[in-house]
Amino acid sequence: MLTNKQLISEQRDYQILLNAPANSLSAKGDLQNICCEFSFSEFQMKWSETDFEHVK
Repeated sequence: MLTNKQLISEQRDYQILLNAPANSLSAKGDLQNICCEFSFSEFQMKWSETDFEHVK
């Protein structure tokens, strides 16, 4: 069985996008245990209910 590093090194043009919550300690630990590289971060939007009846 191939390890993560062997699999990735054999498939150099292969990309896997991983999504993990910023405040997840378990996700952070998991990502540190695999061969990966940080690429970018996205802004997390929060929903807040608005009463549009009063908006003109």
